[in-house]
Amino acid sequence: MKIYKAVALLLTYPEQEWLQSVGELRAMVSTEIGQGRRAGRRLDGLFNHLQRGALIDVQETYVETFDRNAAHSLHVFEHTMGDSRERGEAMARLVEEYRRFGLEPTSLELPDFLPLFLEFLSLIPPEEVQGRLAGIEDVVETLHSRLADVCSPYAGAFDALMALTPGSALSGVSSPIRSMKRLFRRKQSGIRMGVPGTLTKEPPGGDSHRET
Repeated sequence: MKIYKAVALLLTYPEQEWLQSVGELRAMVSTEIGQGRRAGRRLDGLFNHLQRGALIDVQETYVETFDRNAAHSLHVFEHTMGDSRERGEAMARLVEEYRRFGLEPTSLELPDFLPLFLEFLSLIPPEEVQGRLAGIEDVVETLHSRLADVCSPYAGAFDALMALTPGSALSGVSSPIRSMKRLFRRKQSGIRMGVPGTLTKEPPGGDSHRET
């Protein structure tokens, strides 16, 4: 769904270049159907904030919201694993998960950076998405609650993600830590996809171009 790509962009630092295209992004989201349409409607407040605010103001809001408040961190494993040794191991598994789909992270951000993970969801087959999104549902709900408590416009992004994750998808999952581990260990076929920016397409030859 395009909605994952949209939310990924909306959760990145506001730059003048992409803010000029917020109207087009909003129009794109409005064309979604089913769950995507319901999720898109929950982004209205964030779209309004980004379209109507001065650049310096929306940038300051982003920094205050995410960079200066660890409770709102956009790094998923920070909420589920903290600084434990397991976090490093989970990072490595997540990178391998990206690579199994022919996607190579090029961003300076850590692999568990939520916008990067959402971009990944926008590139893989739809039938592969729900389990992975369900694996971070507890984190999404926590961030939504914290941001809603302070009336942040960014609460809408997490409201949209919650609309994309049926409650039944987490049936039988007892912990977000275990669910994330299970997702990143699963073997996948080598589908080749890519997008400029945070994830790029691997060239023919698979892993031969990577240093070991």
